[in-house]
Amino acid sequence: MNDKKIEFLYQSISDTQNTIRAIDVKLGFLFIAVFLPVVAIPKVYEVYQQIKTVWIYCALSYALLIVWVLSLFFLYKALVSIRNPTSIIENISGCDNCAFYNGDLFSFSIIDLFMNFPIIANKSIEQKRLLLPSSYDDIIFSLVRESMKITYIRDLKIKRSTWCMRCTFLFISLGTLIWSLSVFKVWL
Repeated sequence: MNDKKIEFLYQSISDTQNTIRAIDVKLGFLFIAVFLPVVAIPKVYEVYQQIKTVWIYCALSYALLIVWVLSLFFLYKALVSIRNPTSIIENISGCDNCAFYNGDLFSFSIIDLFMNFPIIANKSIEQKRLLLPSSYDDIIFSLVRESMKITYIRDLKIKRSTWCMRCTFLFISLGTLIWSLSVFKVWL
């Protein structure tokens, strides 16, 4: 029965990881959609200069800018790496010295962001080997804990990407509305 539990947990973790990858691919598409207006800044500025004297256009333009900035913010938050969930989720017990968590294995400095320098691991291979679960219960505990951590990451990415999509849809809709109204000279 323990082998079935381990296989189930392993498949659950794998499925959650694949979902996170799929979300990241969708975020790549949103990245293009959100940054597309940057390419059109000269044209957008030209249109804004024509409509800025009418208060409704000005209000819609500011709303558009706010929603676009929110899209950028949620896109960034959805793409950025999430730190170790154990430090955030309060009711996960146990230490971070498990076989899955390796965030404490290396200590990087600022220079490591720009160049690769030789580095010494904070733990030896033997120390990491000793962290491996020694019984079925320890394996199941580690897998359940990892499943909870990765589920937190998945759910957070889903929530942030959903808000990014909503804001992106709203800014595209607002932009289309402003453009349509200006083309047909409504209120101008």
